[in-house]
Amino acid sequence: MFEDFHRSYFVIKTEKHGYIAVIPVGLNTISAMYPSLVNNRSTLVPVGGEPVPVKKGDELGHFAYGGSLNILLFQKGVFNAVSVLMGSRLGSLGHAIHA
Repeated sequence: MFEDFHRSYFVIKTEKHGYIAVIPVGLNTISAMYPSLVNNRSTLVPVGGEPVPVKKGDELGHFAYGGSLNILLFQKGVFNAVSVLMGSRLGSLGHAIHA
């Protein structure tokens, strides 16, 4: 269903929670995504390209028009999901488990 929608992938290494993947998805063919510049480098990196170092507060990009979805993926053992009613807290962040 999402094969024609614009999307990006960011993997962020945090000290407290390990690796977190952020996947913004433009939910319509008109909801294009545009990268930002961080330290004069585009956050749009080709597959196999050199990662762009970012720090808290840096803008990674933006959606050109409404309708968006952000998917967060956490390292195993960091986020414990539970079944809750809509609008309720889904879980809490813990410390990353280092193998």
